Amino acid sequence: METEKKIEDCKADIRVNESAFHHRNCKAMIDASMRARAEEEVRAKTGSGVAVGPNQEYRTYGQMFEERARMTHENVKQLRRQKAEVEQNFEMHSKQLTMFSSLQMILQSKLTINRSGGMFGESDMAGGANQVVLDAKGQAANVFTLS
Repeated sequence: METEKKIEDCKADIRVNESAFHHRNCKAMIDASMRARAEEEVRAKTGSGVAVGPNQEYRTYGQMFEERARMTHENVKQLRRQKAEVEQNFEMHSKQLTMFSSLQMILQSKLTINRSGGMFGESDMAGGANQVVLDAKGQAANVFTLS
């Protein structure tokens, strides 16, 4: 029994030590990465190295992050202006959409009437008329004719 207890205690110590090892190893990797980035930024700032950033266009990471923050702020402003414009014009555009669909329905009705022989006979159109005429491609046009 006492041996089993020692074994369990050793296993618990191993788990704790492995966890601490992995934690310290990850910390060391993060620190090395931060140190490399700082050294890279120092070289870029002093002019002896390549600039930093995704396209090597900035002298420091600070400049890169400030530029990105400024661009994000400008994009937010632009999106707010566009949102206000959409909200302002929504009602007018909705009315225009309704009018356009009504116009399409009227023109479709005129086209259907013309294709089915028209509302009136040929003799009723004597003297001139405003009518829908189909061209060779089957497209319709309003035409006023005088006889």
